[in-house]
Formats: sequence, C-alpha cells, structure tokens
Amino acid sequence: MSVKTEIKSKAQAGLLKLTFVCLSFTPISAMATTYWVAANGSDSHPCSQSQPCASVQYGVNKLYAGDTLNIKSGTYYETDTDGAGFFALPVAINLPRSGTSASPIIIQAAPGDEGNVTIDLQAIYVGFQLGGHQDHIHIKNLNIRNARGVAINVPDAGNISFNETSKWSIGLVIEGNKITDTYGDGAGKNNSAIRIYQVRDAIIRNNMVDRVGTTELVDEKSHNSCILSYALWNIKIEHNLFSRCGSRAVYWKTQALDLPSEGYQSIIRYNKFTNNYVSIVDSGKAPRTNSPHKILISNNIFENYYMAVDIADPFGGTAIVAHNFFNGEGSQTPGSNAIVIREVNNLQASIFGNIYHSNEDVVYDFRLLSDKLIRVDHNIFTSQPKSWLYGYNPYSFKTTTLNQWQGLVSESILPTPPDLNSVLSPIASMAVSLSSQNYKLPGGSLGLNFMPNGDNVGPYQRGSEVIGLLTSFMSTSTLTSNPNPPSSLSIEITP
Repeated sequence: MSVKTEIKSKAQAGLLKLTFVCLSFTPISAMATTYWVAANGSDSHPCSQSQPCASVQYGVNKLYAGDTLNIKSGTYYETDTDGAGFFALPVAINLPRSGTSASPIIIQAAPGDEGNVTIDLQAIYVGFQLGGHQDHIHIKNLNIRNARGVAINVPDAGNISFNETSKWSIGLVIEGNKITDTYGDGAGKNNSAIRIYQVRDAIIRNNMVDRVGTTELVDEKSHNSCILSYALWNIKIEHNLFSRCGSRAVYWKTQALDLPSEGYQSIIRYNKFTNNYVSIVDSGKAPRTNSPHKILISNNIFENYYMAVDIADPFGGTAIVAHNFFNGEGSQTPGSNAIVIREVNNLQASIFGNIYHSNEDVVYDFRLLSDKLIRVDHNIFTSQPKSWLYGYNPYSFKTTTLNQWQGLVSESILPTPPDLNSVLSPIASMAVSLSSQNYKLPGGSLGLNFMPNGDNVGPYQRGSEVIGLLTSFMSTSTLTSNPNPPSSLSIEITP
C-alpha cells in the first residue's frame, strides 16, 4: 500500500514543496539553517552571515524547526506591531511557528557576542511573544530592557486541561539573559519580566532579572513580578538572580484543571533572591479537579524580604523547602517572615536543612489545621525571633523560644516534636561574610556535615554548589516529563 509523503525543503527563494509516492515511509528532515542579524544589516538581505538582515523580527519570520537566529553585537529597537498582547499593548517580536523537541528554534546572541546584544523596547512594546503557544523556543544570551508590561510573553489561554496540548507552550528555554527595567501598564495587570501562561517542560536558567515596576518604574511593590504563570507543569527555575521584582519575584498564580498525579509542578533551586517584597508565591486558585501538586524549593539564597516563601494553594499537595539560606536583614519591612503557609487544605510540607537569620517577625507561619508538616527538623537558627509559630483562629498561638517550639508535641499538624535536632548558632558560624554576600559555611562551622546523611546545612549542601548566576553561558538542555530532584540532594521524594 503506497503512502503519500510531503516533504518541505527550504530553498533560497522559499519552500519548495515536493510530493513523492513511496512503497515505504522514510522520514526526511529539512536541513537546519542559521540566519544572522546585525545592526548594520538590511532587511533586503537574505539574513546570511555575510549579508545579515537588520531587524530581529525579520530574522524571526524566517525560522522553522531546527533553525537558529544569531544576533550580532549592538542595540536593536524593534517596532513591529503585527500582533497585540498583554492588555492590547503592541508587540515588538512575534514568534510565528514552533520548533520540535529534537529541532528547537533558537534565538540568541551570536557566538562571541553573548551579553552584548540589547533589545531596547523603549517602554512602549512587549518584547518576545509566543502568541500561538509555540513549542520548543529557546531565547538565549540577550539583554532585554525597557519592556512595557512584559519582556517575554506566553499569553493566557484560559482554564485548560493538562491534555489540551495545543493550548500549552512546551519546551520553552529562557537562558543566559539580562532582563532589566520592565515597565508596568497599570495596577492589577500582572506586569512581569517573564509571563508564562500555560507552559510545560520548560527551563528558566542563568538569567539576571532586575526591576519590574509601575507605569514609570516608581513603585516596585505594585502587583508586579519577575516570573508569573497562570498554569505550569515541570518547570525548572535555576541559577537565576532575581532582584527588585515588585510584590513577588516568582509568582505561580493558578494551575491547570487536572495536573498529573506524578512529577513536580516546579523545581526552584540554586537561585539568589534579593530586595524583593515576597520571593516565591505558590497560590493556585483555578477550579481544579483533585489536582494536588508538588513544588521543590531548595538550595536558594533569600535576602532582604518581607516574606520569603508563601504557599497558598487551596488544593494542597506536597511542598519541600530544603537547604536554603533565609537572611531577613534589610529594609523591606521592620519584620520578616521566612515561610508562610496559608489558605491551604491537606498540604504535606517538609522543611529541613535551612539556615534562618534575622527573621525578626516569624520563622514559620501556618494558618490552617488541615496543614500537615511531615518533617520539620535539622534547621539552624542564628537568633531567637519574635515568634517561631503563629496561626490564625481557631489555631492561634505563638512560641517565642526554640525550646517552646520543640516542646509542642500534641498539635495535630506538627511532627512530634518539631525541630528536634535543630539548634541555635551565631551567624559568624553560618556564613563567611554577610557583608560580602559570601554565604558559604566557614571552617569549623557547626553546619558542616550537620544533616543525617553527612551533608551540610544551607544552600552549599556539598560545598561546591553555584548559587545564583553561573560564571559562563551554558548550553541548553531539554527536560523530560515528571522530573525528580537531583540525586545529590538530601530530598525525600515521599515524605
């Protein structure tokens, strides 16, 4: 029986469509092409290395699965307005089509020009937009500044099922970028540097994201964020620096209707969060159908915050908060809260291996009887805070010393007893130097080999981790579904 196979092969004048009738089917892939953009190029050119085009949008329009767009050093003022997104703001760069898992579409600074390519959106335009929820798009090693509303946008597709794959953007990679000064478009409009609605199997790695504000970048606390999502699954956020993000740095606002029972919604690790009102919010307010999820927050440094981790998903699930450094010193508010769990039903939380410094208001804030702390232990505190535990009525009480906290043996939400093996230790033993932001454990520290398996307490669990930005640009990688935490972490998958 014959099979008709249509093979699209790129030619210089466009796509030459060939039709063959074969007795058997053999897949043939079009040859991947590299296109070039340069500040001194021309959009009348073919976008080759010797004859580059001038605008990023013109080069992007040429991309099919497997193609790469290399952008040469320079500043680019993109003004394309073919599409509108994010409250009808004009879009500078629209992505017209998808890549595949084996052949992604890559948009990047040209090799050797990493960090020297600037997309300036002039406080007018949304930056890159995946308006059709395109798959397997990689955006790498660019400076994106002065966006209006959002710098990289995957727009909202509404409440969707996990199996509605056409409405998800799959395989997005955002890596090695510097995204600065994202201007808002008014209060309550979810302004964010990276806005990823309905995104799965994605990596956001080694980016510096700084300053998301209001209309004129005046009030950085007004309903803004560095990363915002309304539905996500299997997302890795790692080795980033998030600063002055507004009200929230990483904000998971709603979830899909029917998340899988296995796997992680997100893994947030090896990041540095500084000068943010709230660092991580995991809320999830969509009307999901029995869809608890898992989130892993590990090996991060949090500093100068009002609230570091805020988990408020009414559908519950599993939250692991492990091997982080919570440094509450700073000017965000007179008091700081390390971990808050609120408005949650049937959440199973494990909290261990963390260092808490100067959390002068509350270390733990748990607000519903239905919360269940599976493991709270092997943490180190540098001082006695105002309160170790605080709960709203009908679960309202405080403990003001570690001994009182460890003595709570009859409360239903707590392991018995909580923080049994946790201790107090001065800050001089927990960080080489806060003034120089060196959070590694000094020699002779009590935190060295503190964990039951011999790991260190805090983010430098093995001593050699890189927390925050990597020193060099990394090649992209592709996630598989349902990732597990790395084997090097002392993380308990099933509490």
